[in-house]
Amino acid sequence: MNGGEIPRRLANEHPNVVPYRDFFAADGDVIVALGNDAQFRAFARLLGRPDVAEDPRFADAAGRSTNRTDLYEELEPEVKTWRKADLLAAMEAAKLPGGQVNEIPDMLASPQIVHRGMVQELARDDGTAVKILCFPGKFSKTPPNYRHAPPRLGEDSRSVLREELQLDDAELERLCAAGVIAGE
Repeated sequence: MNGGEIPRRLANEHPNVVPYRDFFAADGDVIVALGNDAQFRAFARLLGRPDVAEDPRFADAAGRSTNRTDLYEELEPEVKTWRKADLLAAMEAAKLPGGQVNEIPDMLASPQIVHRGMVQELARDDGTAVKILCFPGKFSKTPPNYRHAPPRLGEDSRSVLREELQLDDAELERLCAAGVIAGE
């Protein structure tokens, strides 16, 4: 692995459509989903590597599928030279399918998420602000009511164990000392 990259999960790829996966661009990940030989040739030209499309190992879908590891060794360095927005704009202009892989902050800041009010901020008892994801459905007659921030890990363990299992303070202290539940 180079520079902290996440290993590719080839099991998530389409078995016969190659390339159909994410690639690391200079500033983030993109999905490249080329479904036929003409798209692949156009993508290779776009990357400035028409020689890759002319290579007999990669000239057709079957060859790309069989030789995917070698193909990715050719494509990955080329994709890394592009900024994702530039690559995706070039792909769109060439009518090649692909898209941006959003990081969580990108996703949460997307116009649709903001417009639909999908992120709410609630305060814990101590005043700590916590952002939560809201229920995606929007009901006009029964809208959700977000009243409480989620508890901290183990915050309610003692009260739940006391109420539901009728454990006394001594037993709760023993569980805490043993590391079974968190101390308060």
